[in-house]
Amino acid sequence: MKTEQGFTLLEIMIALAILGIALTIILQQFSTGLRTVMVTRDYTTALIHAREKLEECCLAKKLSEKEESGEFEDGYKWRVVISPYEEEEEQKKSGTEFLLLSMYTVTSMVSWEAGNREKKIELATVKLVPKEGWK
Repeated sequence: MKTEQGFTLLEIMIALAILGIALTIILQQFSTGLRTVMVTRDYTTALIHAREKLEECCLAKKLSEKEESGEFEDGYKWRVVISPYEEEEEQKKSGTEFLLLSMYTVTSMVSWEAGNREKKIELATVKLVPKEGWK
């Protein structure tokens, strides 16, 4: 007696359902990975821009209190704020008004549009510069 062996229609439908579910999960993971790469790229670019502006200010031999802003060619907006580290009253209290160096806080902020939200990153450092009248 000869019996034909093969897959039944039910077995094929179950196999296709399992394949469909597996492919959906794999594509979702791939999509999530791509989104993560794009977000990481945005933050890395912003960090590079913020660091660039911070370094520009820190390389200056003289600093003064100021605020500047602008936009990079790739759409990232920047803002740099330079302010005295301590106010005059605080310097007198701490006894640092006679030092030959002044301390400034340099803050570099970069913002960008991500979808329908604005994101930003901020870096700050303290820079020592000779007081006016000193070389």
